[in-house]
Amino acid sequence: MIKLSNRLNEIASFINKEDKIIDIGCDHALLDIYLVNKYNNICYASDINENALKGAKSNIKKYNLEDKIIIKHGDGLTLDNSLINTMVIAGMGFNNIIKILSNDNVKNINKIIVQSNSHPEIIRKFMIKNRYYLNKEKVVLDNNKYYIISEYLRTNKRNTLFELIIGKYDINEVSSKYIINEINKNSKLLKEIPKRMILKRVIVKIKNILLKRKSSK
Repeated sequence: MIKLSNRLNEIASFINKEDKIIDIGCDHALLDIYLVNKYNNICYASDINENALKGAKSNIKKYNLEDKIIIKHGDGLTLDNSLINTMVIAGMGFNNIIKILSNDNVKNINKIIVQSNSHPEIIRKFMIKNRYYLNKEKVVLDNNKYYIISEYLRTNKRNTLFELIIGKYDINEVSSKYIINEINKNSKLLKEIPKRMILKRVIVKIKNILLKRKSSK
């Protein structure tokens, strides 16, 4: 079995055997190779970077999976919806992710796994506004950087305001350190903001929510 980074390994943990996957921004297709080897299903791997796809094709050939992993140049969202029910979109900034998620074809995908390299809270707000339900999240530490991986489902369930602002991840050793890190960053920022500014009041509110969440576990 191919070895994945902590980040990719946690993303893989969100995938089930019955998922029909398109991996957008597949890079060298390591995640796809891992999933196909684990579940023996078909996976669509797409990327706009041709050099990345060359690396993906080389890796796919190395593991003899040319008939299982189908390469697509671009975002891959022109695929027949009967071929996919799950999207993985990871390793990009929030602007690129939102641009891709704004495609009308995304609305027909039941399950979306998102890992943004920046501002996961903006992705969360966008997805919930577009009638997706934030089902669960994980905080992962990889190469001294924290990442939040989120699973969104097309369902009638609705998230709370708390989940919209803070997220929906379990409190464990990694997420606790992440919370402390966020509190420390906010505390430093607070010192630079005049008391009268609304932004300062918002940060204080978020800080208090984070502390309450941590102490309740």
